[in-house]
Amino acid sequence: MAKRKRLTYYEVLGVPRDARNTDIGRAYKRLKAEITRETAAPDPDRESLVEESYATLFDLDRRAAYDQTLVVPDRQRRMSGGIYAVGAIVALGAIGYGIYLYTLPKKMPPPVGRNPQDILYAASLAVGRVESIDMGGQATPIGLAFAVDEDVMLTACKGIQPGAILRVSLPPRTVPAQVMTADEERGLCKLSAKGVGSKPLPIVTGAPRVGEKVYATRVNSIGQVALTEGKVKQVHPEPKGRQIEASMEIPAGGGGGPLLDSEGRVVGITMVAAADGQVRHVEIPKAWIDDLPLYRPAEIPAAPPRAAAAEPASPLDPEHSRRPKSLENVPPERIEKLEKAFRPPPTVPDDLGK
Repeated sequence: MAKRKRLTYYEVLGVPRDARNTDIGRAYKRLKAEITRETAAPDPDRESLVEESYATLFDLDRRAAYDQTLVVPDRQRRMSGGIYAVGAIVALGAIGYGIYLYTLPKKMPPPVGRNPQDILYAASLAVGRVESIDMGGQATPIGLAFAVDEDVMLTACKGIQPGAILRVSLPPRTVPAQVMTADEERGLCKLSAKGVGSKPLPIVTGAPRVGEKVYATRVNSIGQVALTEGKVKQVHPEPKGRQIEASMEIPAGGGGGPLLDSEGRVVGITMVAAADGQVRHVEIPKAWIDDLPLYRPAEIPAAPPRAAAAEPASPLDPEHSRRPKSLENVPPERIEKLEKAFRPPPTVPDDLGK
């Protein structure tokens, strides 16, 4: 029985080799919607392959490295066609069979992940401390929050009282915040924090696999963000969403922070159970992810300040020149008399009287 041909990431998403990132994103969202609408039991291998294809092709550096791996198999397949034809005519022997095995597409090595320093830098621009303000103006830290879109942050609802006055401290900024949406089953809250900035963390759907490297975030007393490295111990599928159990310790006040994979993408939100203090990382609701834009246009530099509007020219001036500053304080009727008096006579053609 012939071995099934392994699809390339481009074939999985159904896009050409020269597809733009926007085309890759649209194909990814279309496939995710198809998988969600399917009535049959979900195929975890297919969903994992779609996620792996999107994560590789949407990242420019990983995509370039992947394209290099496709060059050699393409050449090998073209060579194998001729060698296989000659071998079929001459004889089917050990040499032809060995060449055939050699020309089979090679399996892609697993990604090594981003530099932890790069992940830390991105987290430092998006993770801040959530504080509750009482009637006396006293601020009480209740957890962490992280930006997922411009002026939008996610956090854990634990410690947020109805009608509470909130603010997010993300040095050097401290901005007011309020709850936009709450998922009571998962204990997640979406905050509106105007002015928090537009450096969101990317979100990936699907839980990481057991044994994969992950990072939890923490914030010290002066607002500096740090990472704690660990590995996924268990993934618990539950009706209200998958929960991830990781090996790292979460310090007090770390609830609401993001759980990041080896690429720096958010795979869950840190939750601390009130009863036993057990730490779990909850998957973000798919509906919340669908509400967030996958792509953002490149930053457009601010336009230079406009020059002062030019002073309107006098309608009686045939050359549309500016009015002299010496006439600024002269009454309009006086200016009109001066213009009539000094207006040049009309030009008469030489042949008018002929």
